[in-house]
Amino acid sequence: MIRTERGKKGPPVRDPIRMAVPKLVLAMAAIVATAPLAAAPAVTTVFTHVAVVTMQDATALNNRVVEVRGNTIAAIRPARGYRAPKGARVIDGRGMFLMPGLADMHTHVAEYQTQPDFLAHYLAYGVTTIRTLSGNPDLLRLRDVIAHRERLAPRLWVSGPIITGPQGAAGDGGPQKIVVRTAEEARAAVDRQIDAGYDLVKLYDGLSQEAFLAAAREAKSRGFYSIGHLPDQMPLDMALASGLDEIAHADELVSYHWIGYDPARQYSSDGIAPLGIDRGTIPATVALIRENRVAVVSNLITDQTVYEGIADTTALLSAPQYREVPRPLLDRWRTQGRFVKWRGQGPYRRDTIQPFLQQLVLQMQRAGIVLTVGSDLGVEGMVPGFHLVRDVQLLEEAGLTPFEALSAATRNAAAVAARMGKPANWGRVAIGYRADLVLLGGNPLSSTRNLWLVKGVMLAGEWIPPDRLAELKRAGVPRFGERQLSAKR
Repeated sequence: MIRTERGKKGPPVRDPIRMAVPKLVLAMAAIVATAPLAAAPAVTTVFTHVAVVTMQDATALNNRVVEVRGNTIAAIRPARGYRAPKGARVIDGRGMFLMPGLADMHTHVAEYQTQPDFLAHYLAYGVTTIRTLSGNPDLLRLRDVIAHRERLAPRLWVSGPIITGPQGAAGDGGPQKIVVRTAEEARAAVDRQIDAGYDLVKLYDGLSQEAFLAAAREAKSRGFYSIGHLPDQMPLDMALASGLDEIAHADELVSYHWIGYDPARQYSSDGIAPLGIDRGTIPATVALIRENRVAVVSNLITDQTVYEGIADTTALLSAPQYREVPRPLLDRWRTQGRFVKWRGQGPYRRDTIQPFLQQLVLQMQRAGIVLTVGSDLGVEGMVPGFHLVRDVQLLEEAGLTPFEALSAATRNAAAVAARMGKPANWGRVAIGYRADLVLLGGNPLSSTRNLWLVKGVMLAGEWIPPDRLAELKRAGVPRFGERQLSAKR
């Protein structure tokens, strides 16, 4: 039976980083990625003869016309007999599929913020919304610059600096970390972040039970959204009933299922306990999450990439996607961080933890819990955009249908946004919805592998054709990781 008594729970697997109705070549790089966008595109854009994946259900509407006026979807109608308005931009969608843009709901943009042009890299993979979970005032300004269409990048939502305890902080923290020791300090930290204009709060490792509960309850009392890791010492039922809205990683739940776990014992420097896992208690965990209307970021791709990097760092970083990453950053990933510190844990993470997480997310889906996807950008091996698509794919590999996996990156993310007090008119192809769209060369409802076949992206009504997406991707490569590299010099 799942442990819910105080003192019977230990640290979950750490790879650091409510249920709802559910940056031409370098000389051109700055122009491409930083040129201001128009206040809103005035032209009407028409996708003709396209199959529309509305994400209302698991079917596609064949041979349709989708009209976009400004930044909004204005009409969806049969293509037969249709005549485009005079002056409209017409995109022939024959043989293609139009679906909502994707959302990466767990990133750490602060790692790269001195060169935010890399954010345009996301667009090449169809990602039109990102949420960063370790913010600072500079990122608030970047959020607003993007919102005012002064930089071409996915829409950005920003949490406050992570709220942590002394054990979860290195030194005295930093601009993305606030250390609190008491309930009073925790409440004050939440209040400051709300008043500063952040979009949500992030609770992290190392908080005492008293501080965690105070922070979660303060956010709830002020109607403010909270996401977090789960405190090592707190029973699951208490943590989930605290007012916490969302769990930042599915692997936060691992420690509640370790067989024979002794929270007083130091198993390893990173808190992993190489114990068996009781899968029979998954239903009890799922029931508690459902009962408390807590959403979950699946984040399976981070766990997978970490164990692959531990097992064979050279092989992993030789994969094609890493051509998009600067060599100095690749070199750092080879010699520092999780791939080195956690060497020896690969087989356990692969053979024990990952299958458990796959079963867990499948049962959460079947129970109606709101799942979203996230790359945890900032962790070694993560490439902007690429690994968000892989996280969607891993949900399908875990047993979810393609529609269910796509929902985690679209309609479910919009439902979470609504709970954050943000606009929810996105995540579907529907009249009146924001025109964040991806044109694909294959049906994603047949297989999420077709998410790789990006033929163009629309960001709030701004059409970005394939050749420009390729320019943005190339321009962003030298900038990706620049902050991380300079920080290590």
